[in-house]
Amino acid sequence: MIAARRAEKHRLELKTRNLVYGLFMVALSFMLVQLVTTQGQVGSLNDKIVKLKPQVKQIQSLQEQTATLQPKLSALGSARNSTLYLYTALQNITCSLSTSTWLANLTTSGDVSGGDATSKVSAPAADPTLSITGSSLNQSDVGLTMLRMNQYPQFEHVTLNLVQQTQTGASTAKAPPTSNVEFQIAIQLHSLAPPKSAAKTPGNNNVQKS
Repeated sequence: MIAARRAEKHRLELKTRNLVYGLFMVALSFMLVQLVTTQGQVGSLNDKIVKLKPQVKQIQSLQEQTATLQPKLSALGSARNSTLYLYTALQNITCSLSTSTWLANLTTSGDVSGGDATSKVSAPAADPTLSITGSSLNQSDVGLTMLRMNQYPQFEHVTLNLVQQTQTGASTAKAPPTSNVEFQIAIQLHSLAPPKSAAKTPGNNNVQKS
């Protein structure tokens, strides 16, 4: 009986040992397959990296060129915005003139862009201002012109600096000298980003005080 039990125990130990060995070999085979697959993927990625190196260098070069051109692009954008803003202001002035009002001179002063935001030294910029001189048949037309200017959101303040009566033409027995009104108006603009220049509809009570 004892010999039979010992033989049975030996067989069980042998089977257990063989089972563990088999499981170990299966796990080892699986790990080897995974290792070979991973190495193949790494090799494929390395080949792709080598092929992509010229494109990467080209991208880096383009990024450096873009960084170099960025200040120039910003300056051009600021100049374009200022030009368009002044052009819109001139259009608004033209639309504000009555049929019997003419311009003789227009000057600008101040900084439309509101100063250089990239500058390390912050200095307050002068308010952008347009100064116009001209003539009209009467003072009512000058007042109408200023009223229309005040209807544009782009114009912050419209101030009448000068208005005076003048005579043009020689006096004769048949035709007396004609009388005109000369005026000078200062228009203070909103700086920074230009707002929409659509005028308010005539008759609107929300008229900005000059």
